[in-house]
Amino acid sequence: MNRNKIIDTAHEFFYGGDSFAGKAGLAVGSTIRATLKFSAIAVLLLVVVVVGQMTQYIKAVDSVREAYLSSWAGSDPSRLEQVAGYHKGCHGPLDESMEEPLERIRSIHSCAEVAGSKAVADVLRAADKAVEPVAPMSWF
Repeated sequence: MNRNKIIDTAHEFFYGGDSFAGKAGLAVGSTIRATLKFSAIAVLLLVVVVVGQMTQYIKAVDSVREAYLSSWAGSDPSRLEQVAGYHKGCHGPLDESMEEPLERIRSIHSCAEVAGSKAVADVLRAADKAVEPVAPMSWF
């Protein structure tokens, strides 16, 4: 086989043609494109599912937190005051009268300790542990 024949065969493989190499190249190329499209769609669907589950998980955790807080507080005025402080400090506008600026606080539990009390933060931690994430979100 001479050099020009090899170059012609390779050219037909990559760019198509009527020979066996040209048809094989088109088949390989279309298979690769189909595989890439399928993979992209699969990854996109996985991302959509995980984001949807994260949204549901966040809503579930919020509702369980509220249920735990209302159950913990009951009708005790001091506990109700702690829960109100948590809601005002962590879910409302910033309160400059607090000892530690809330901009530096990174978690809801830290905020609960500063704005409410350590007991409120413990109730929130217990509520967070009560809700388990489902697959595939639990894989991450």
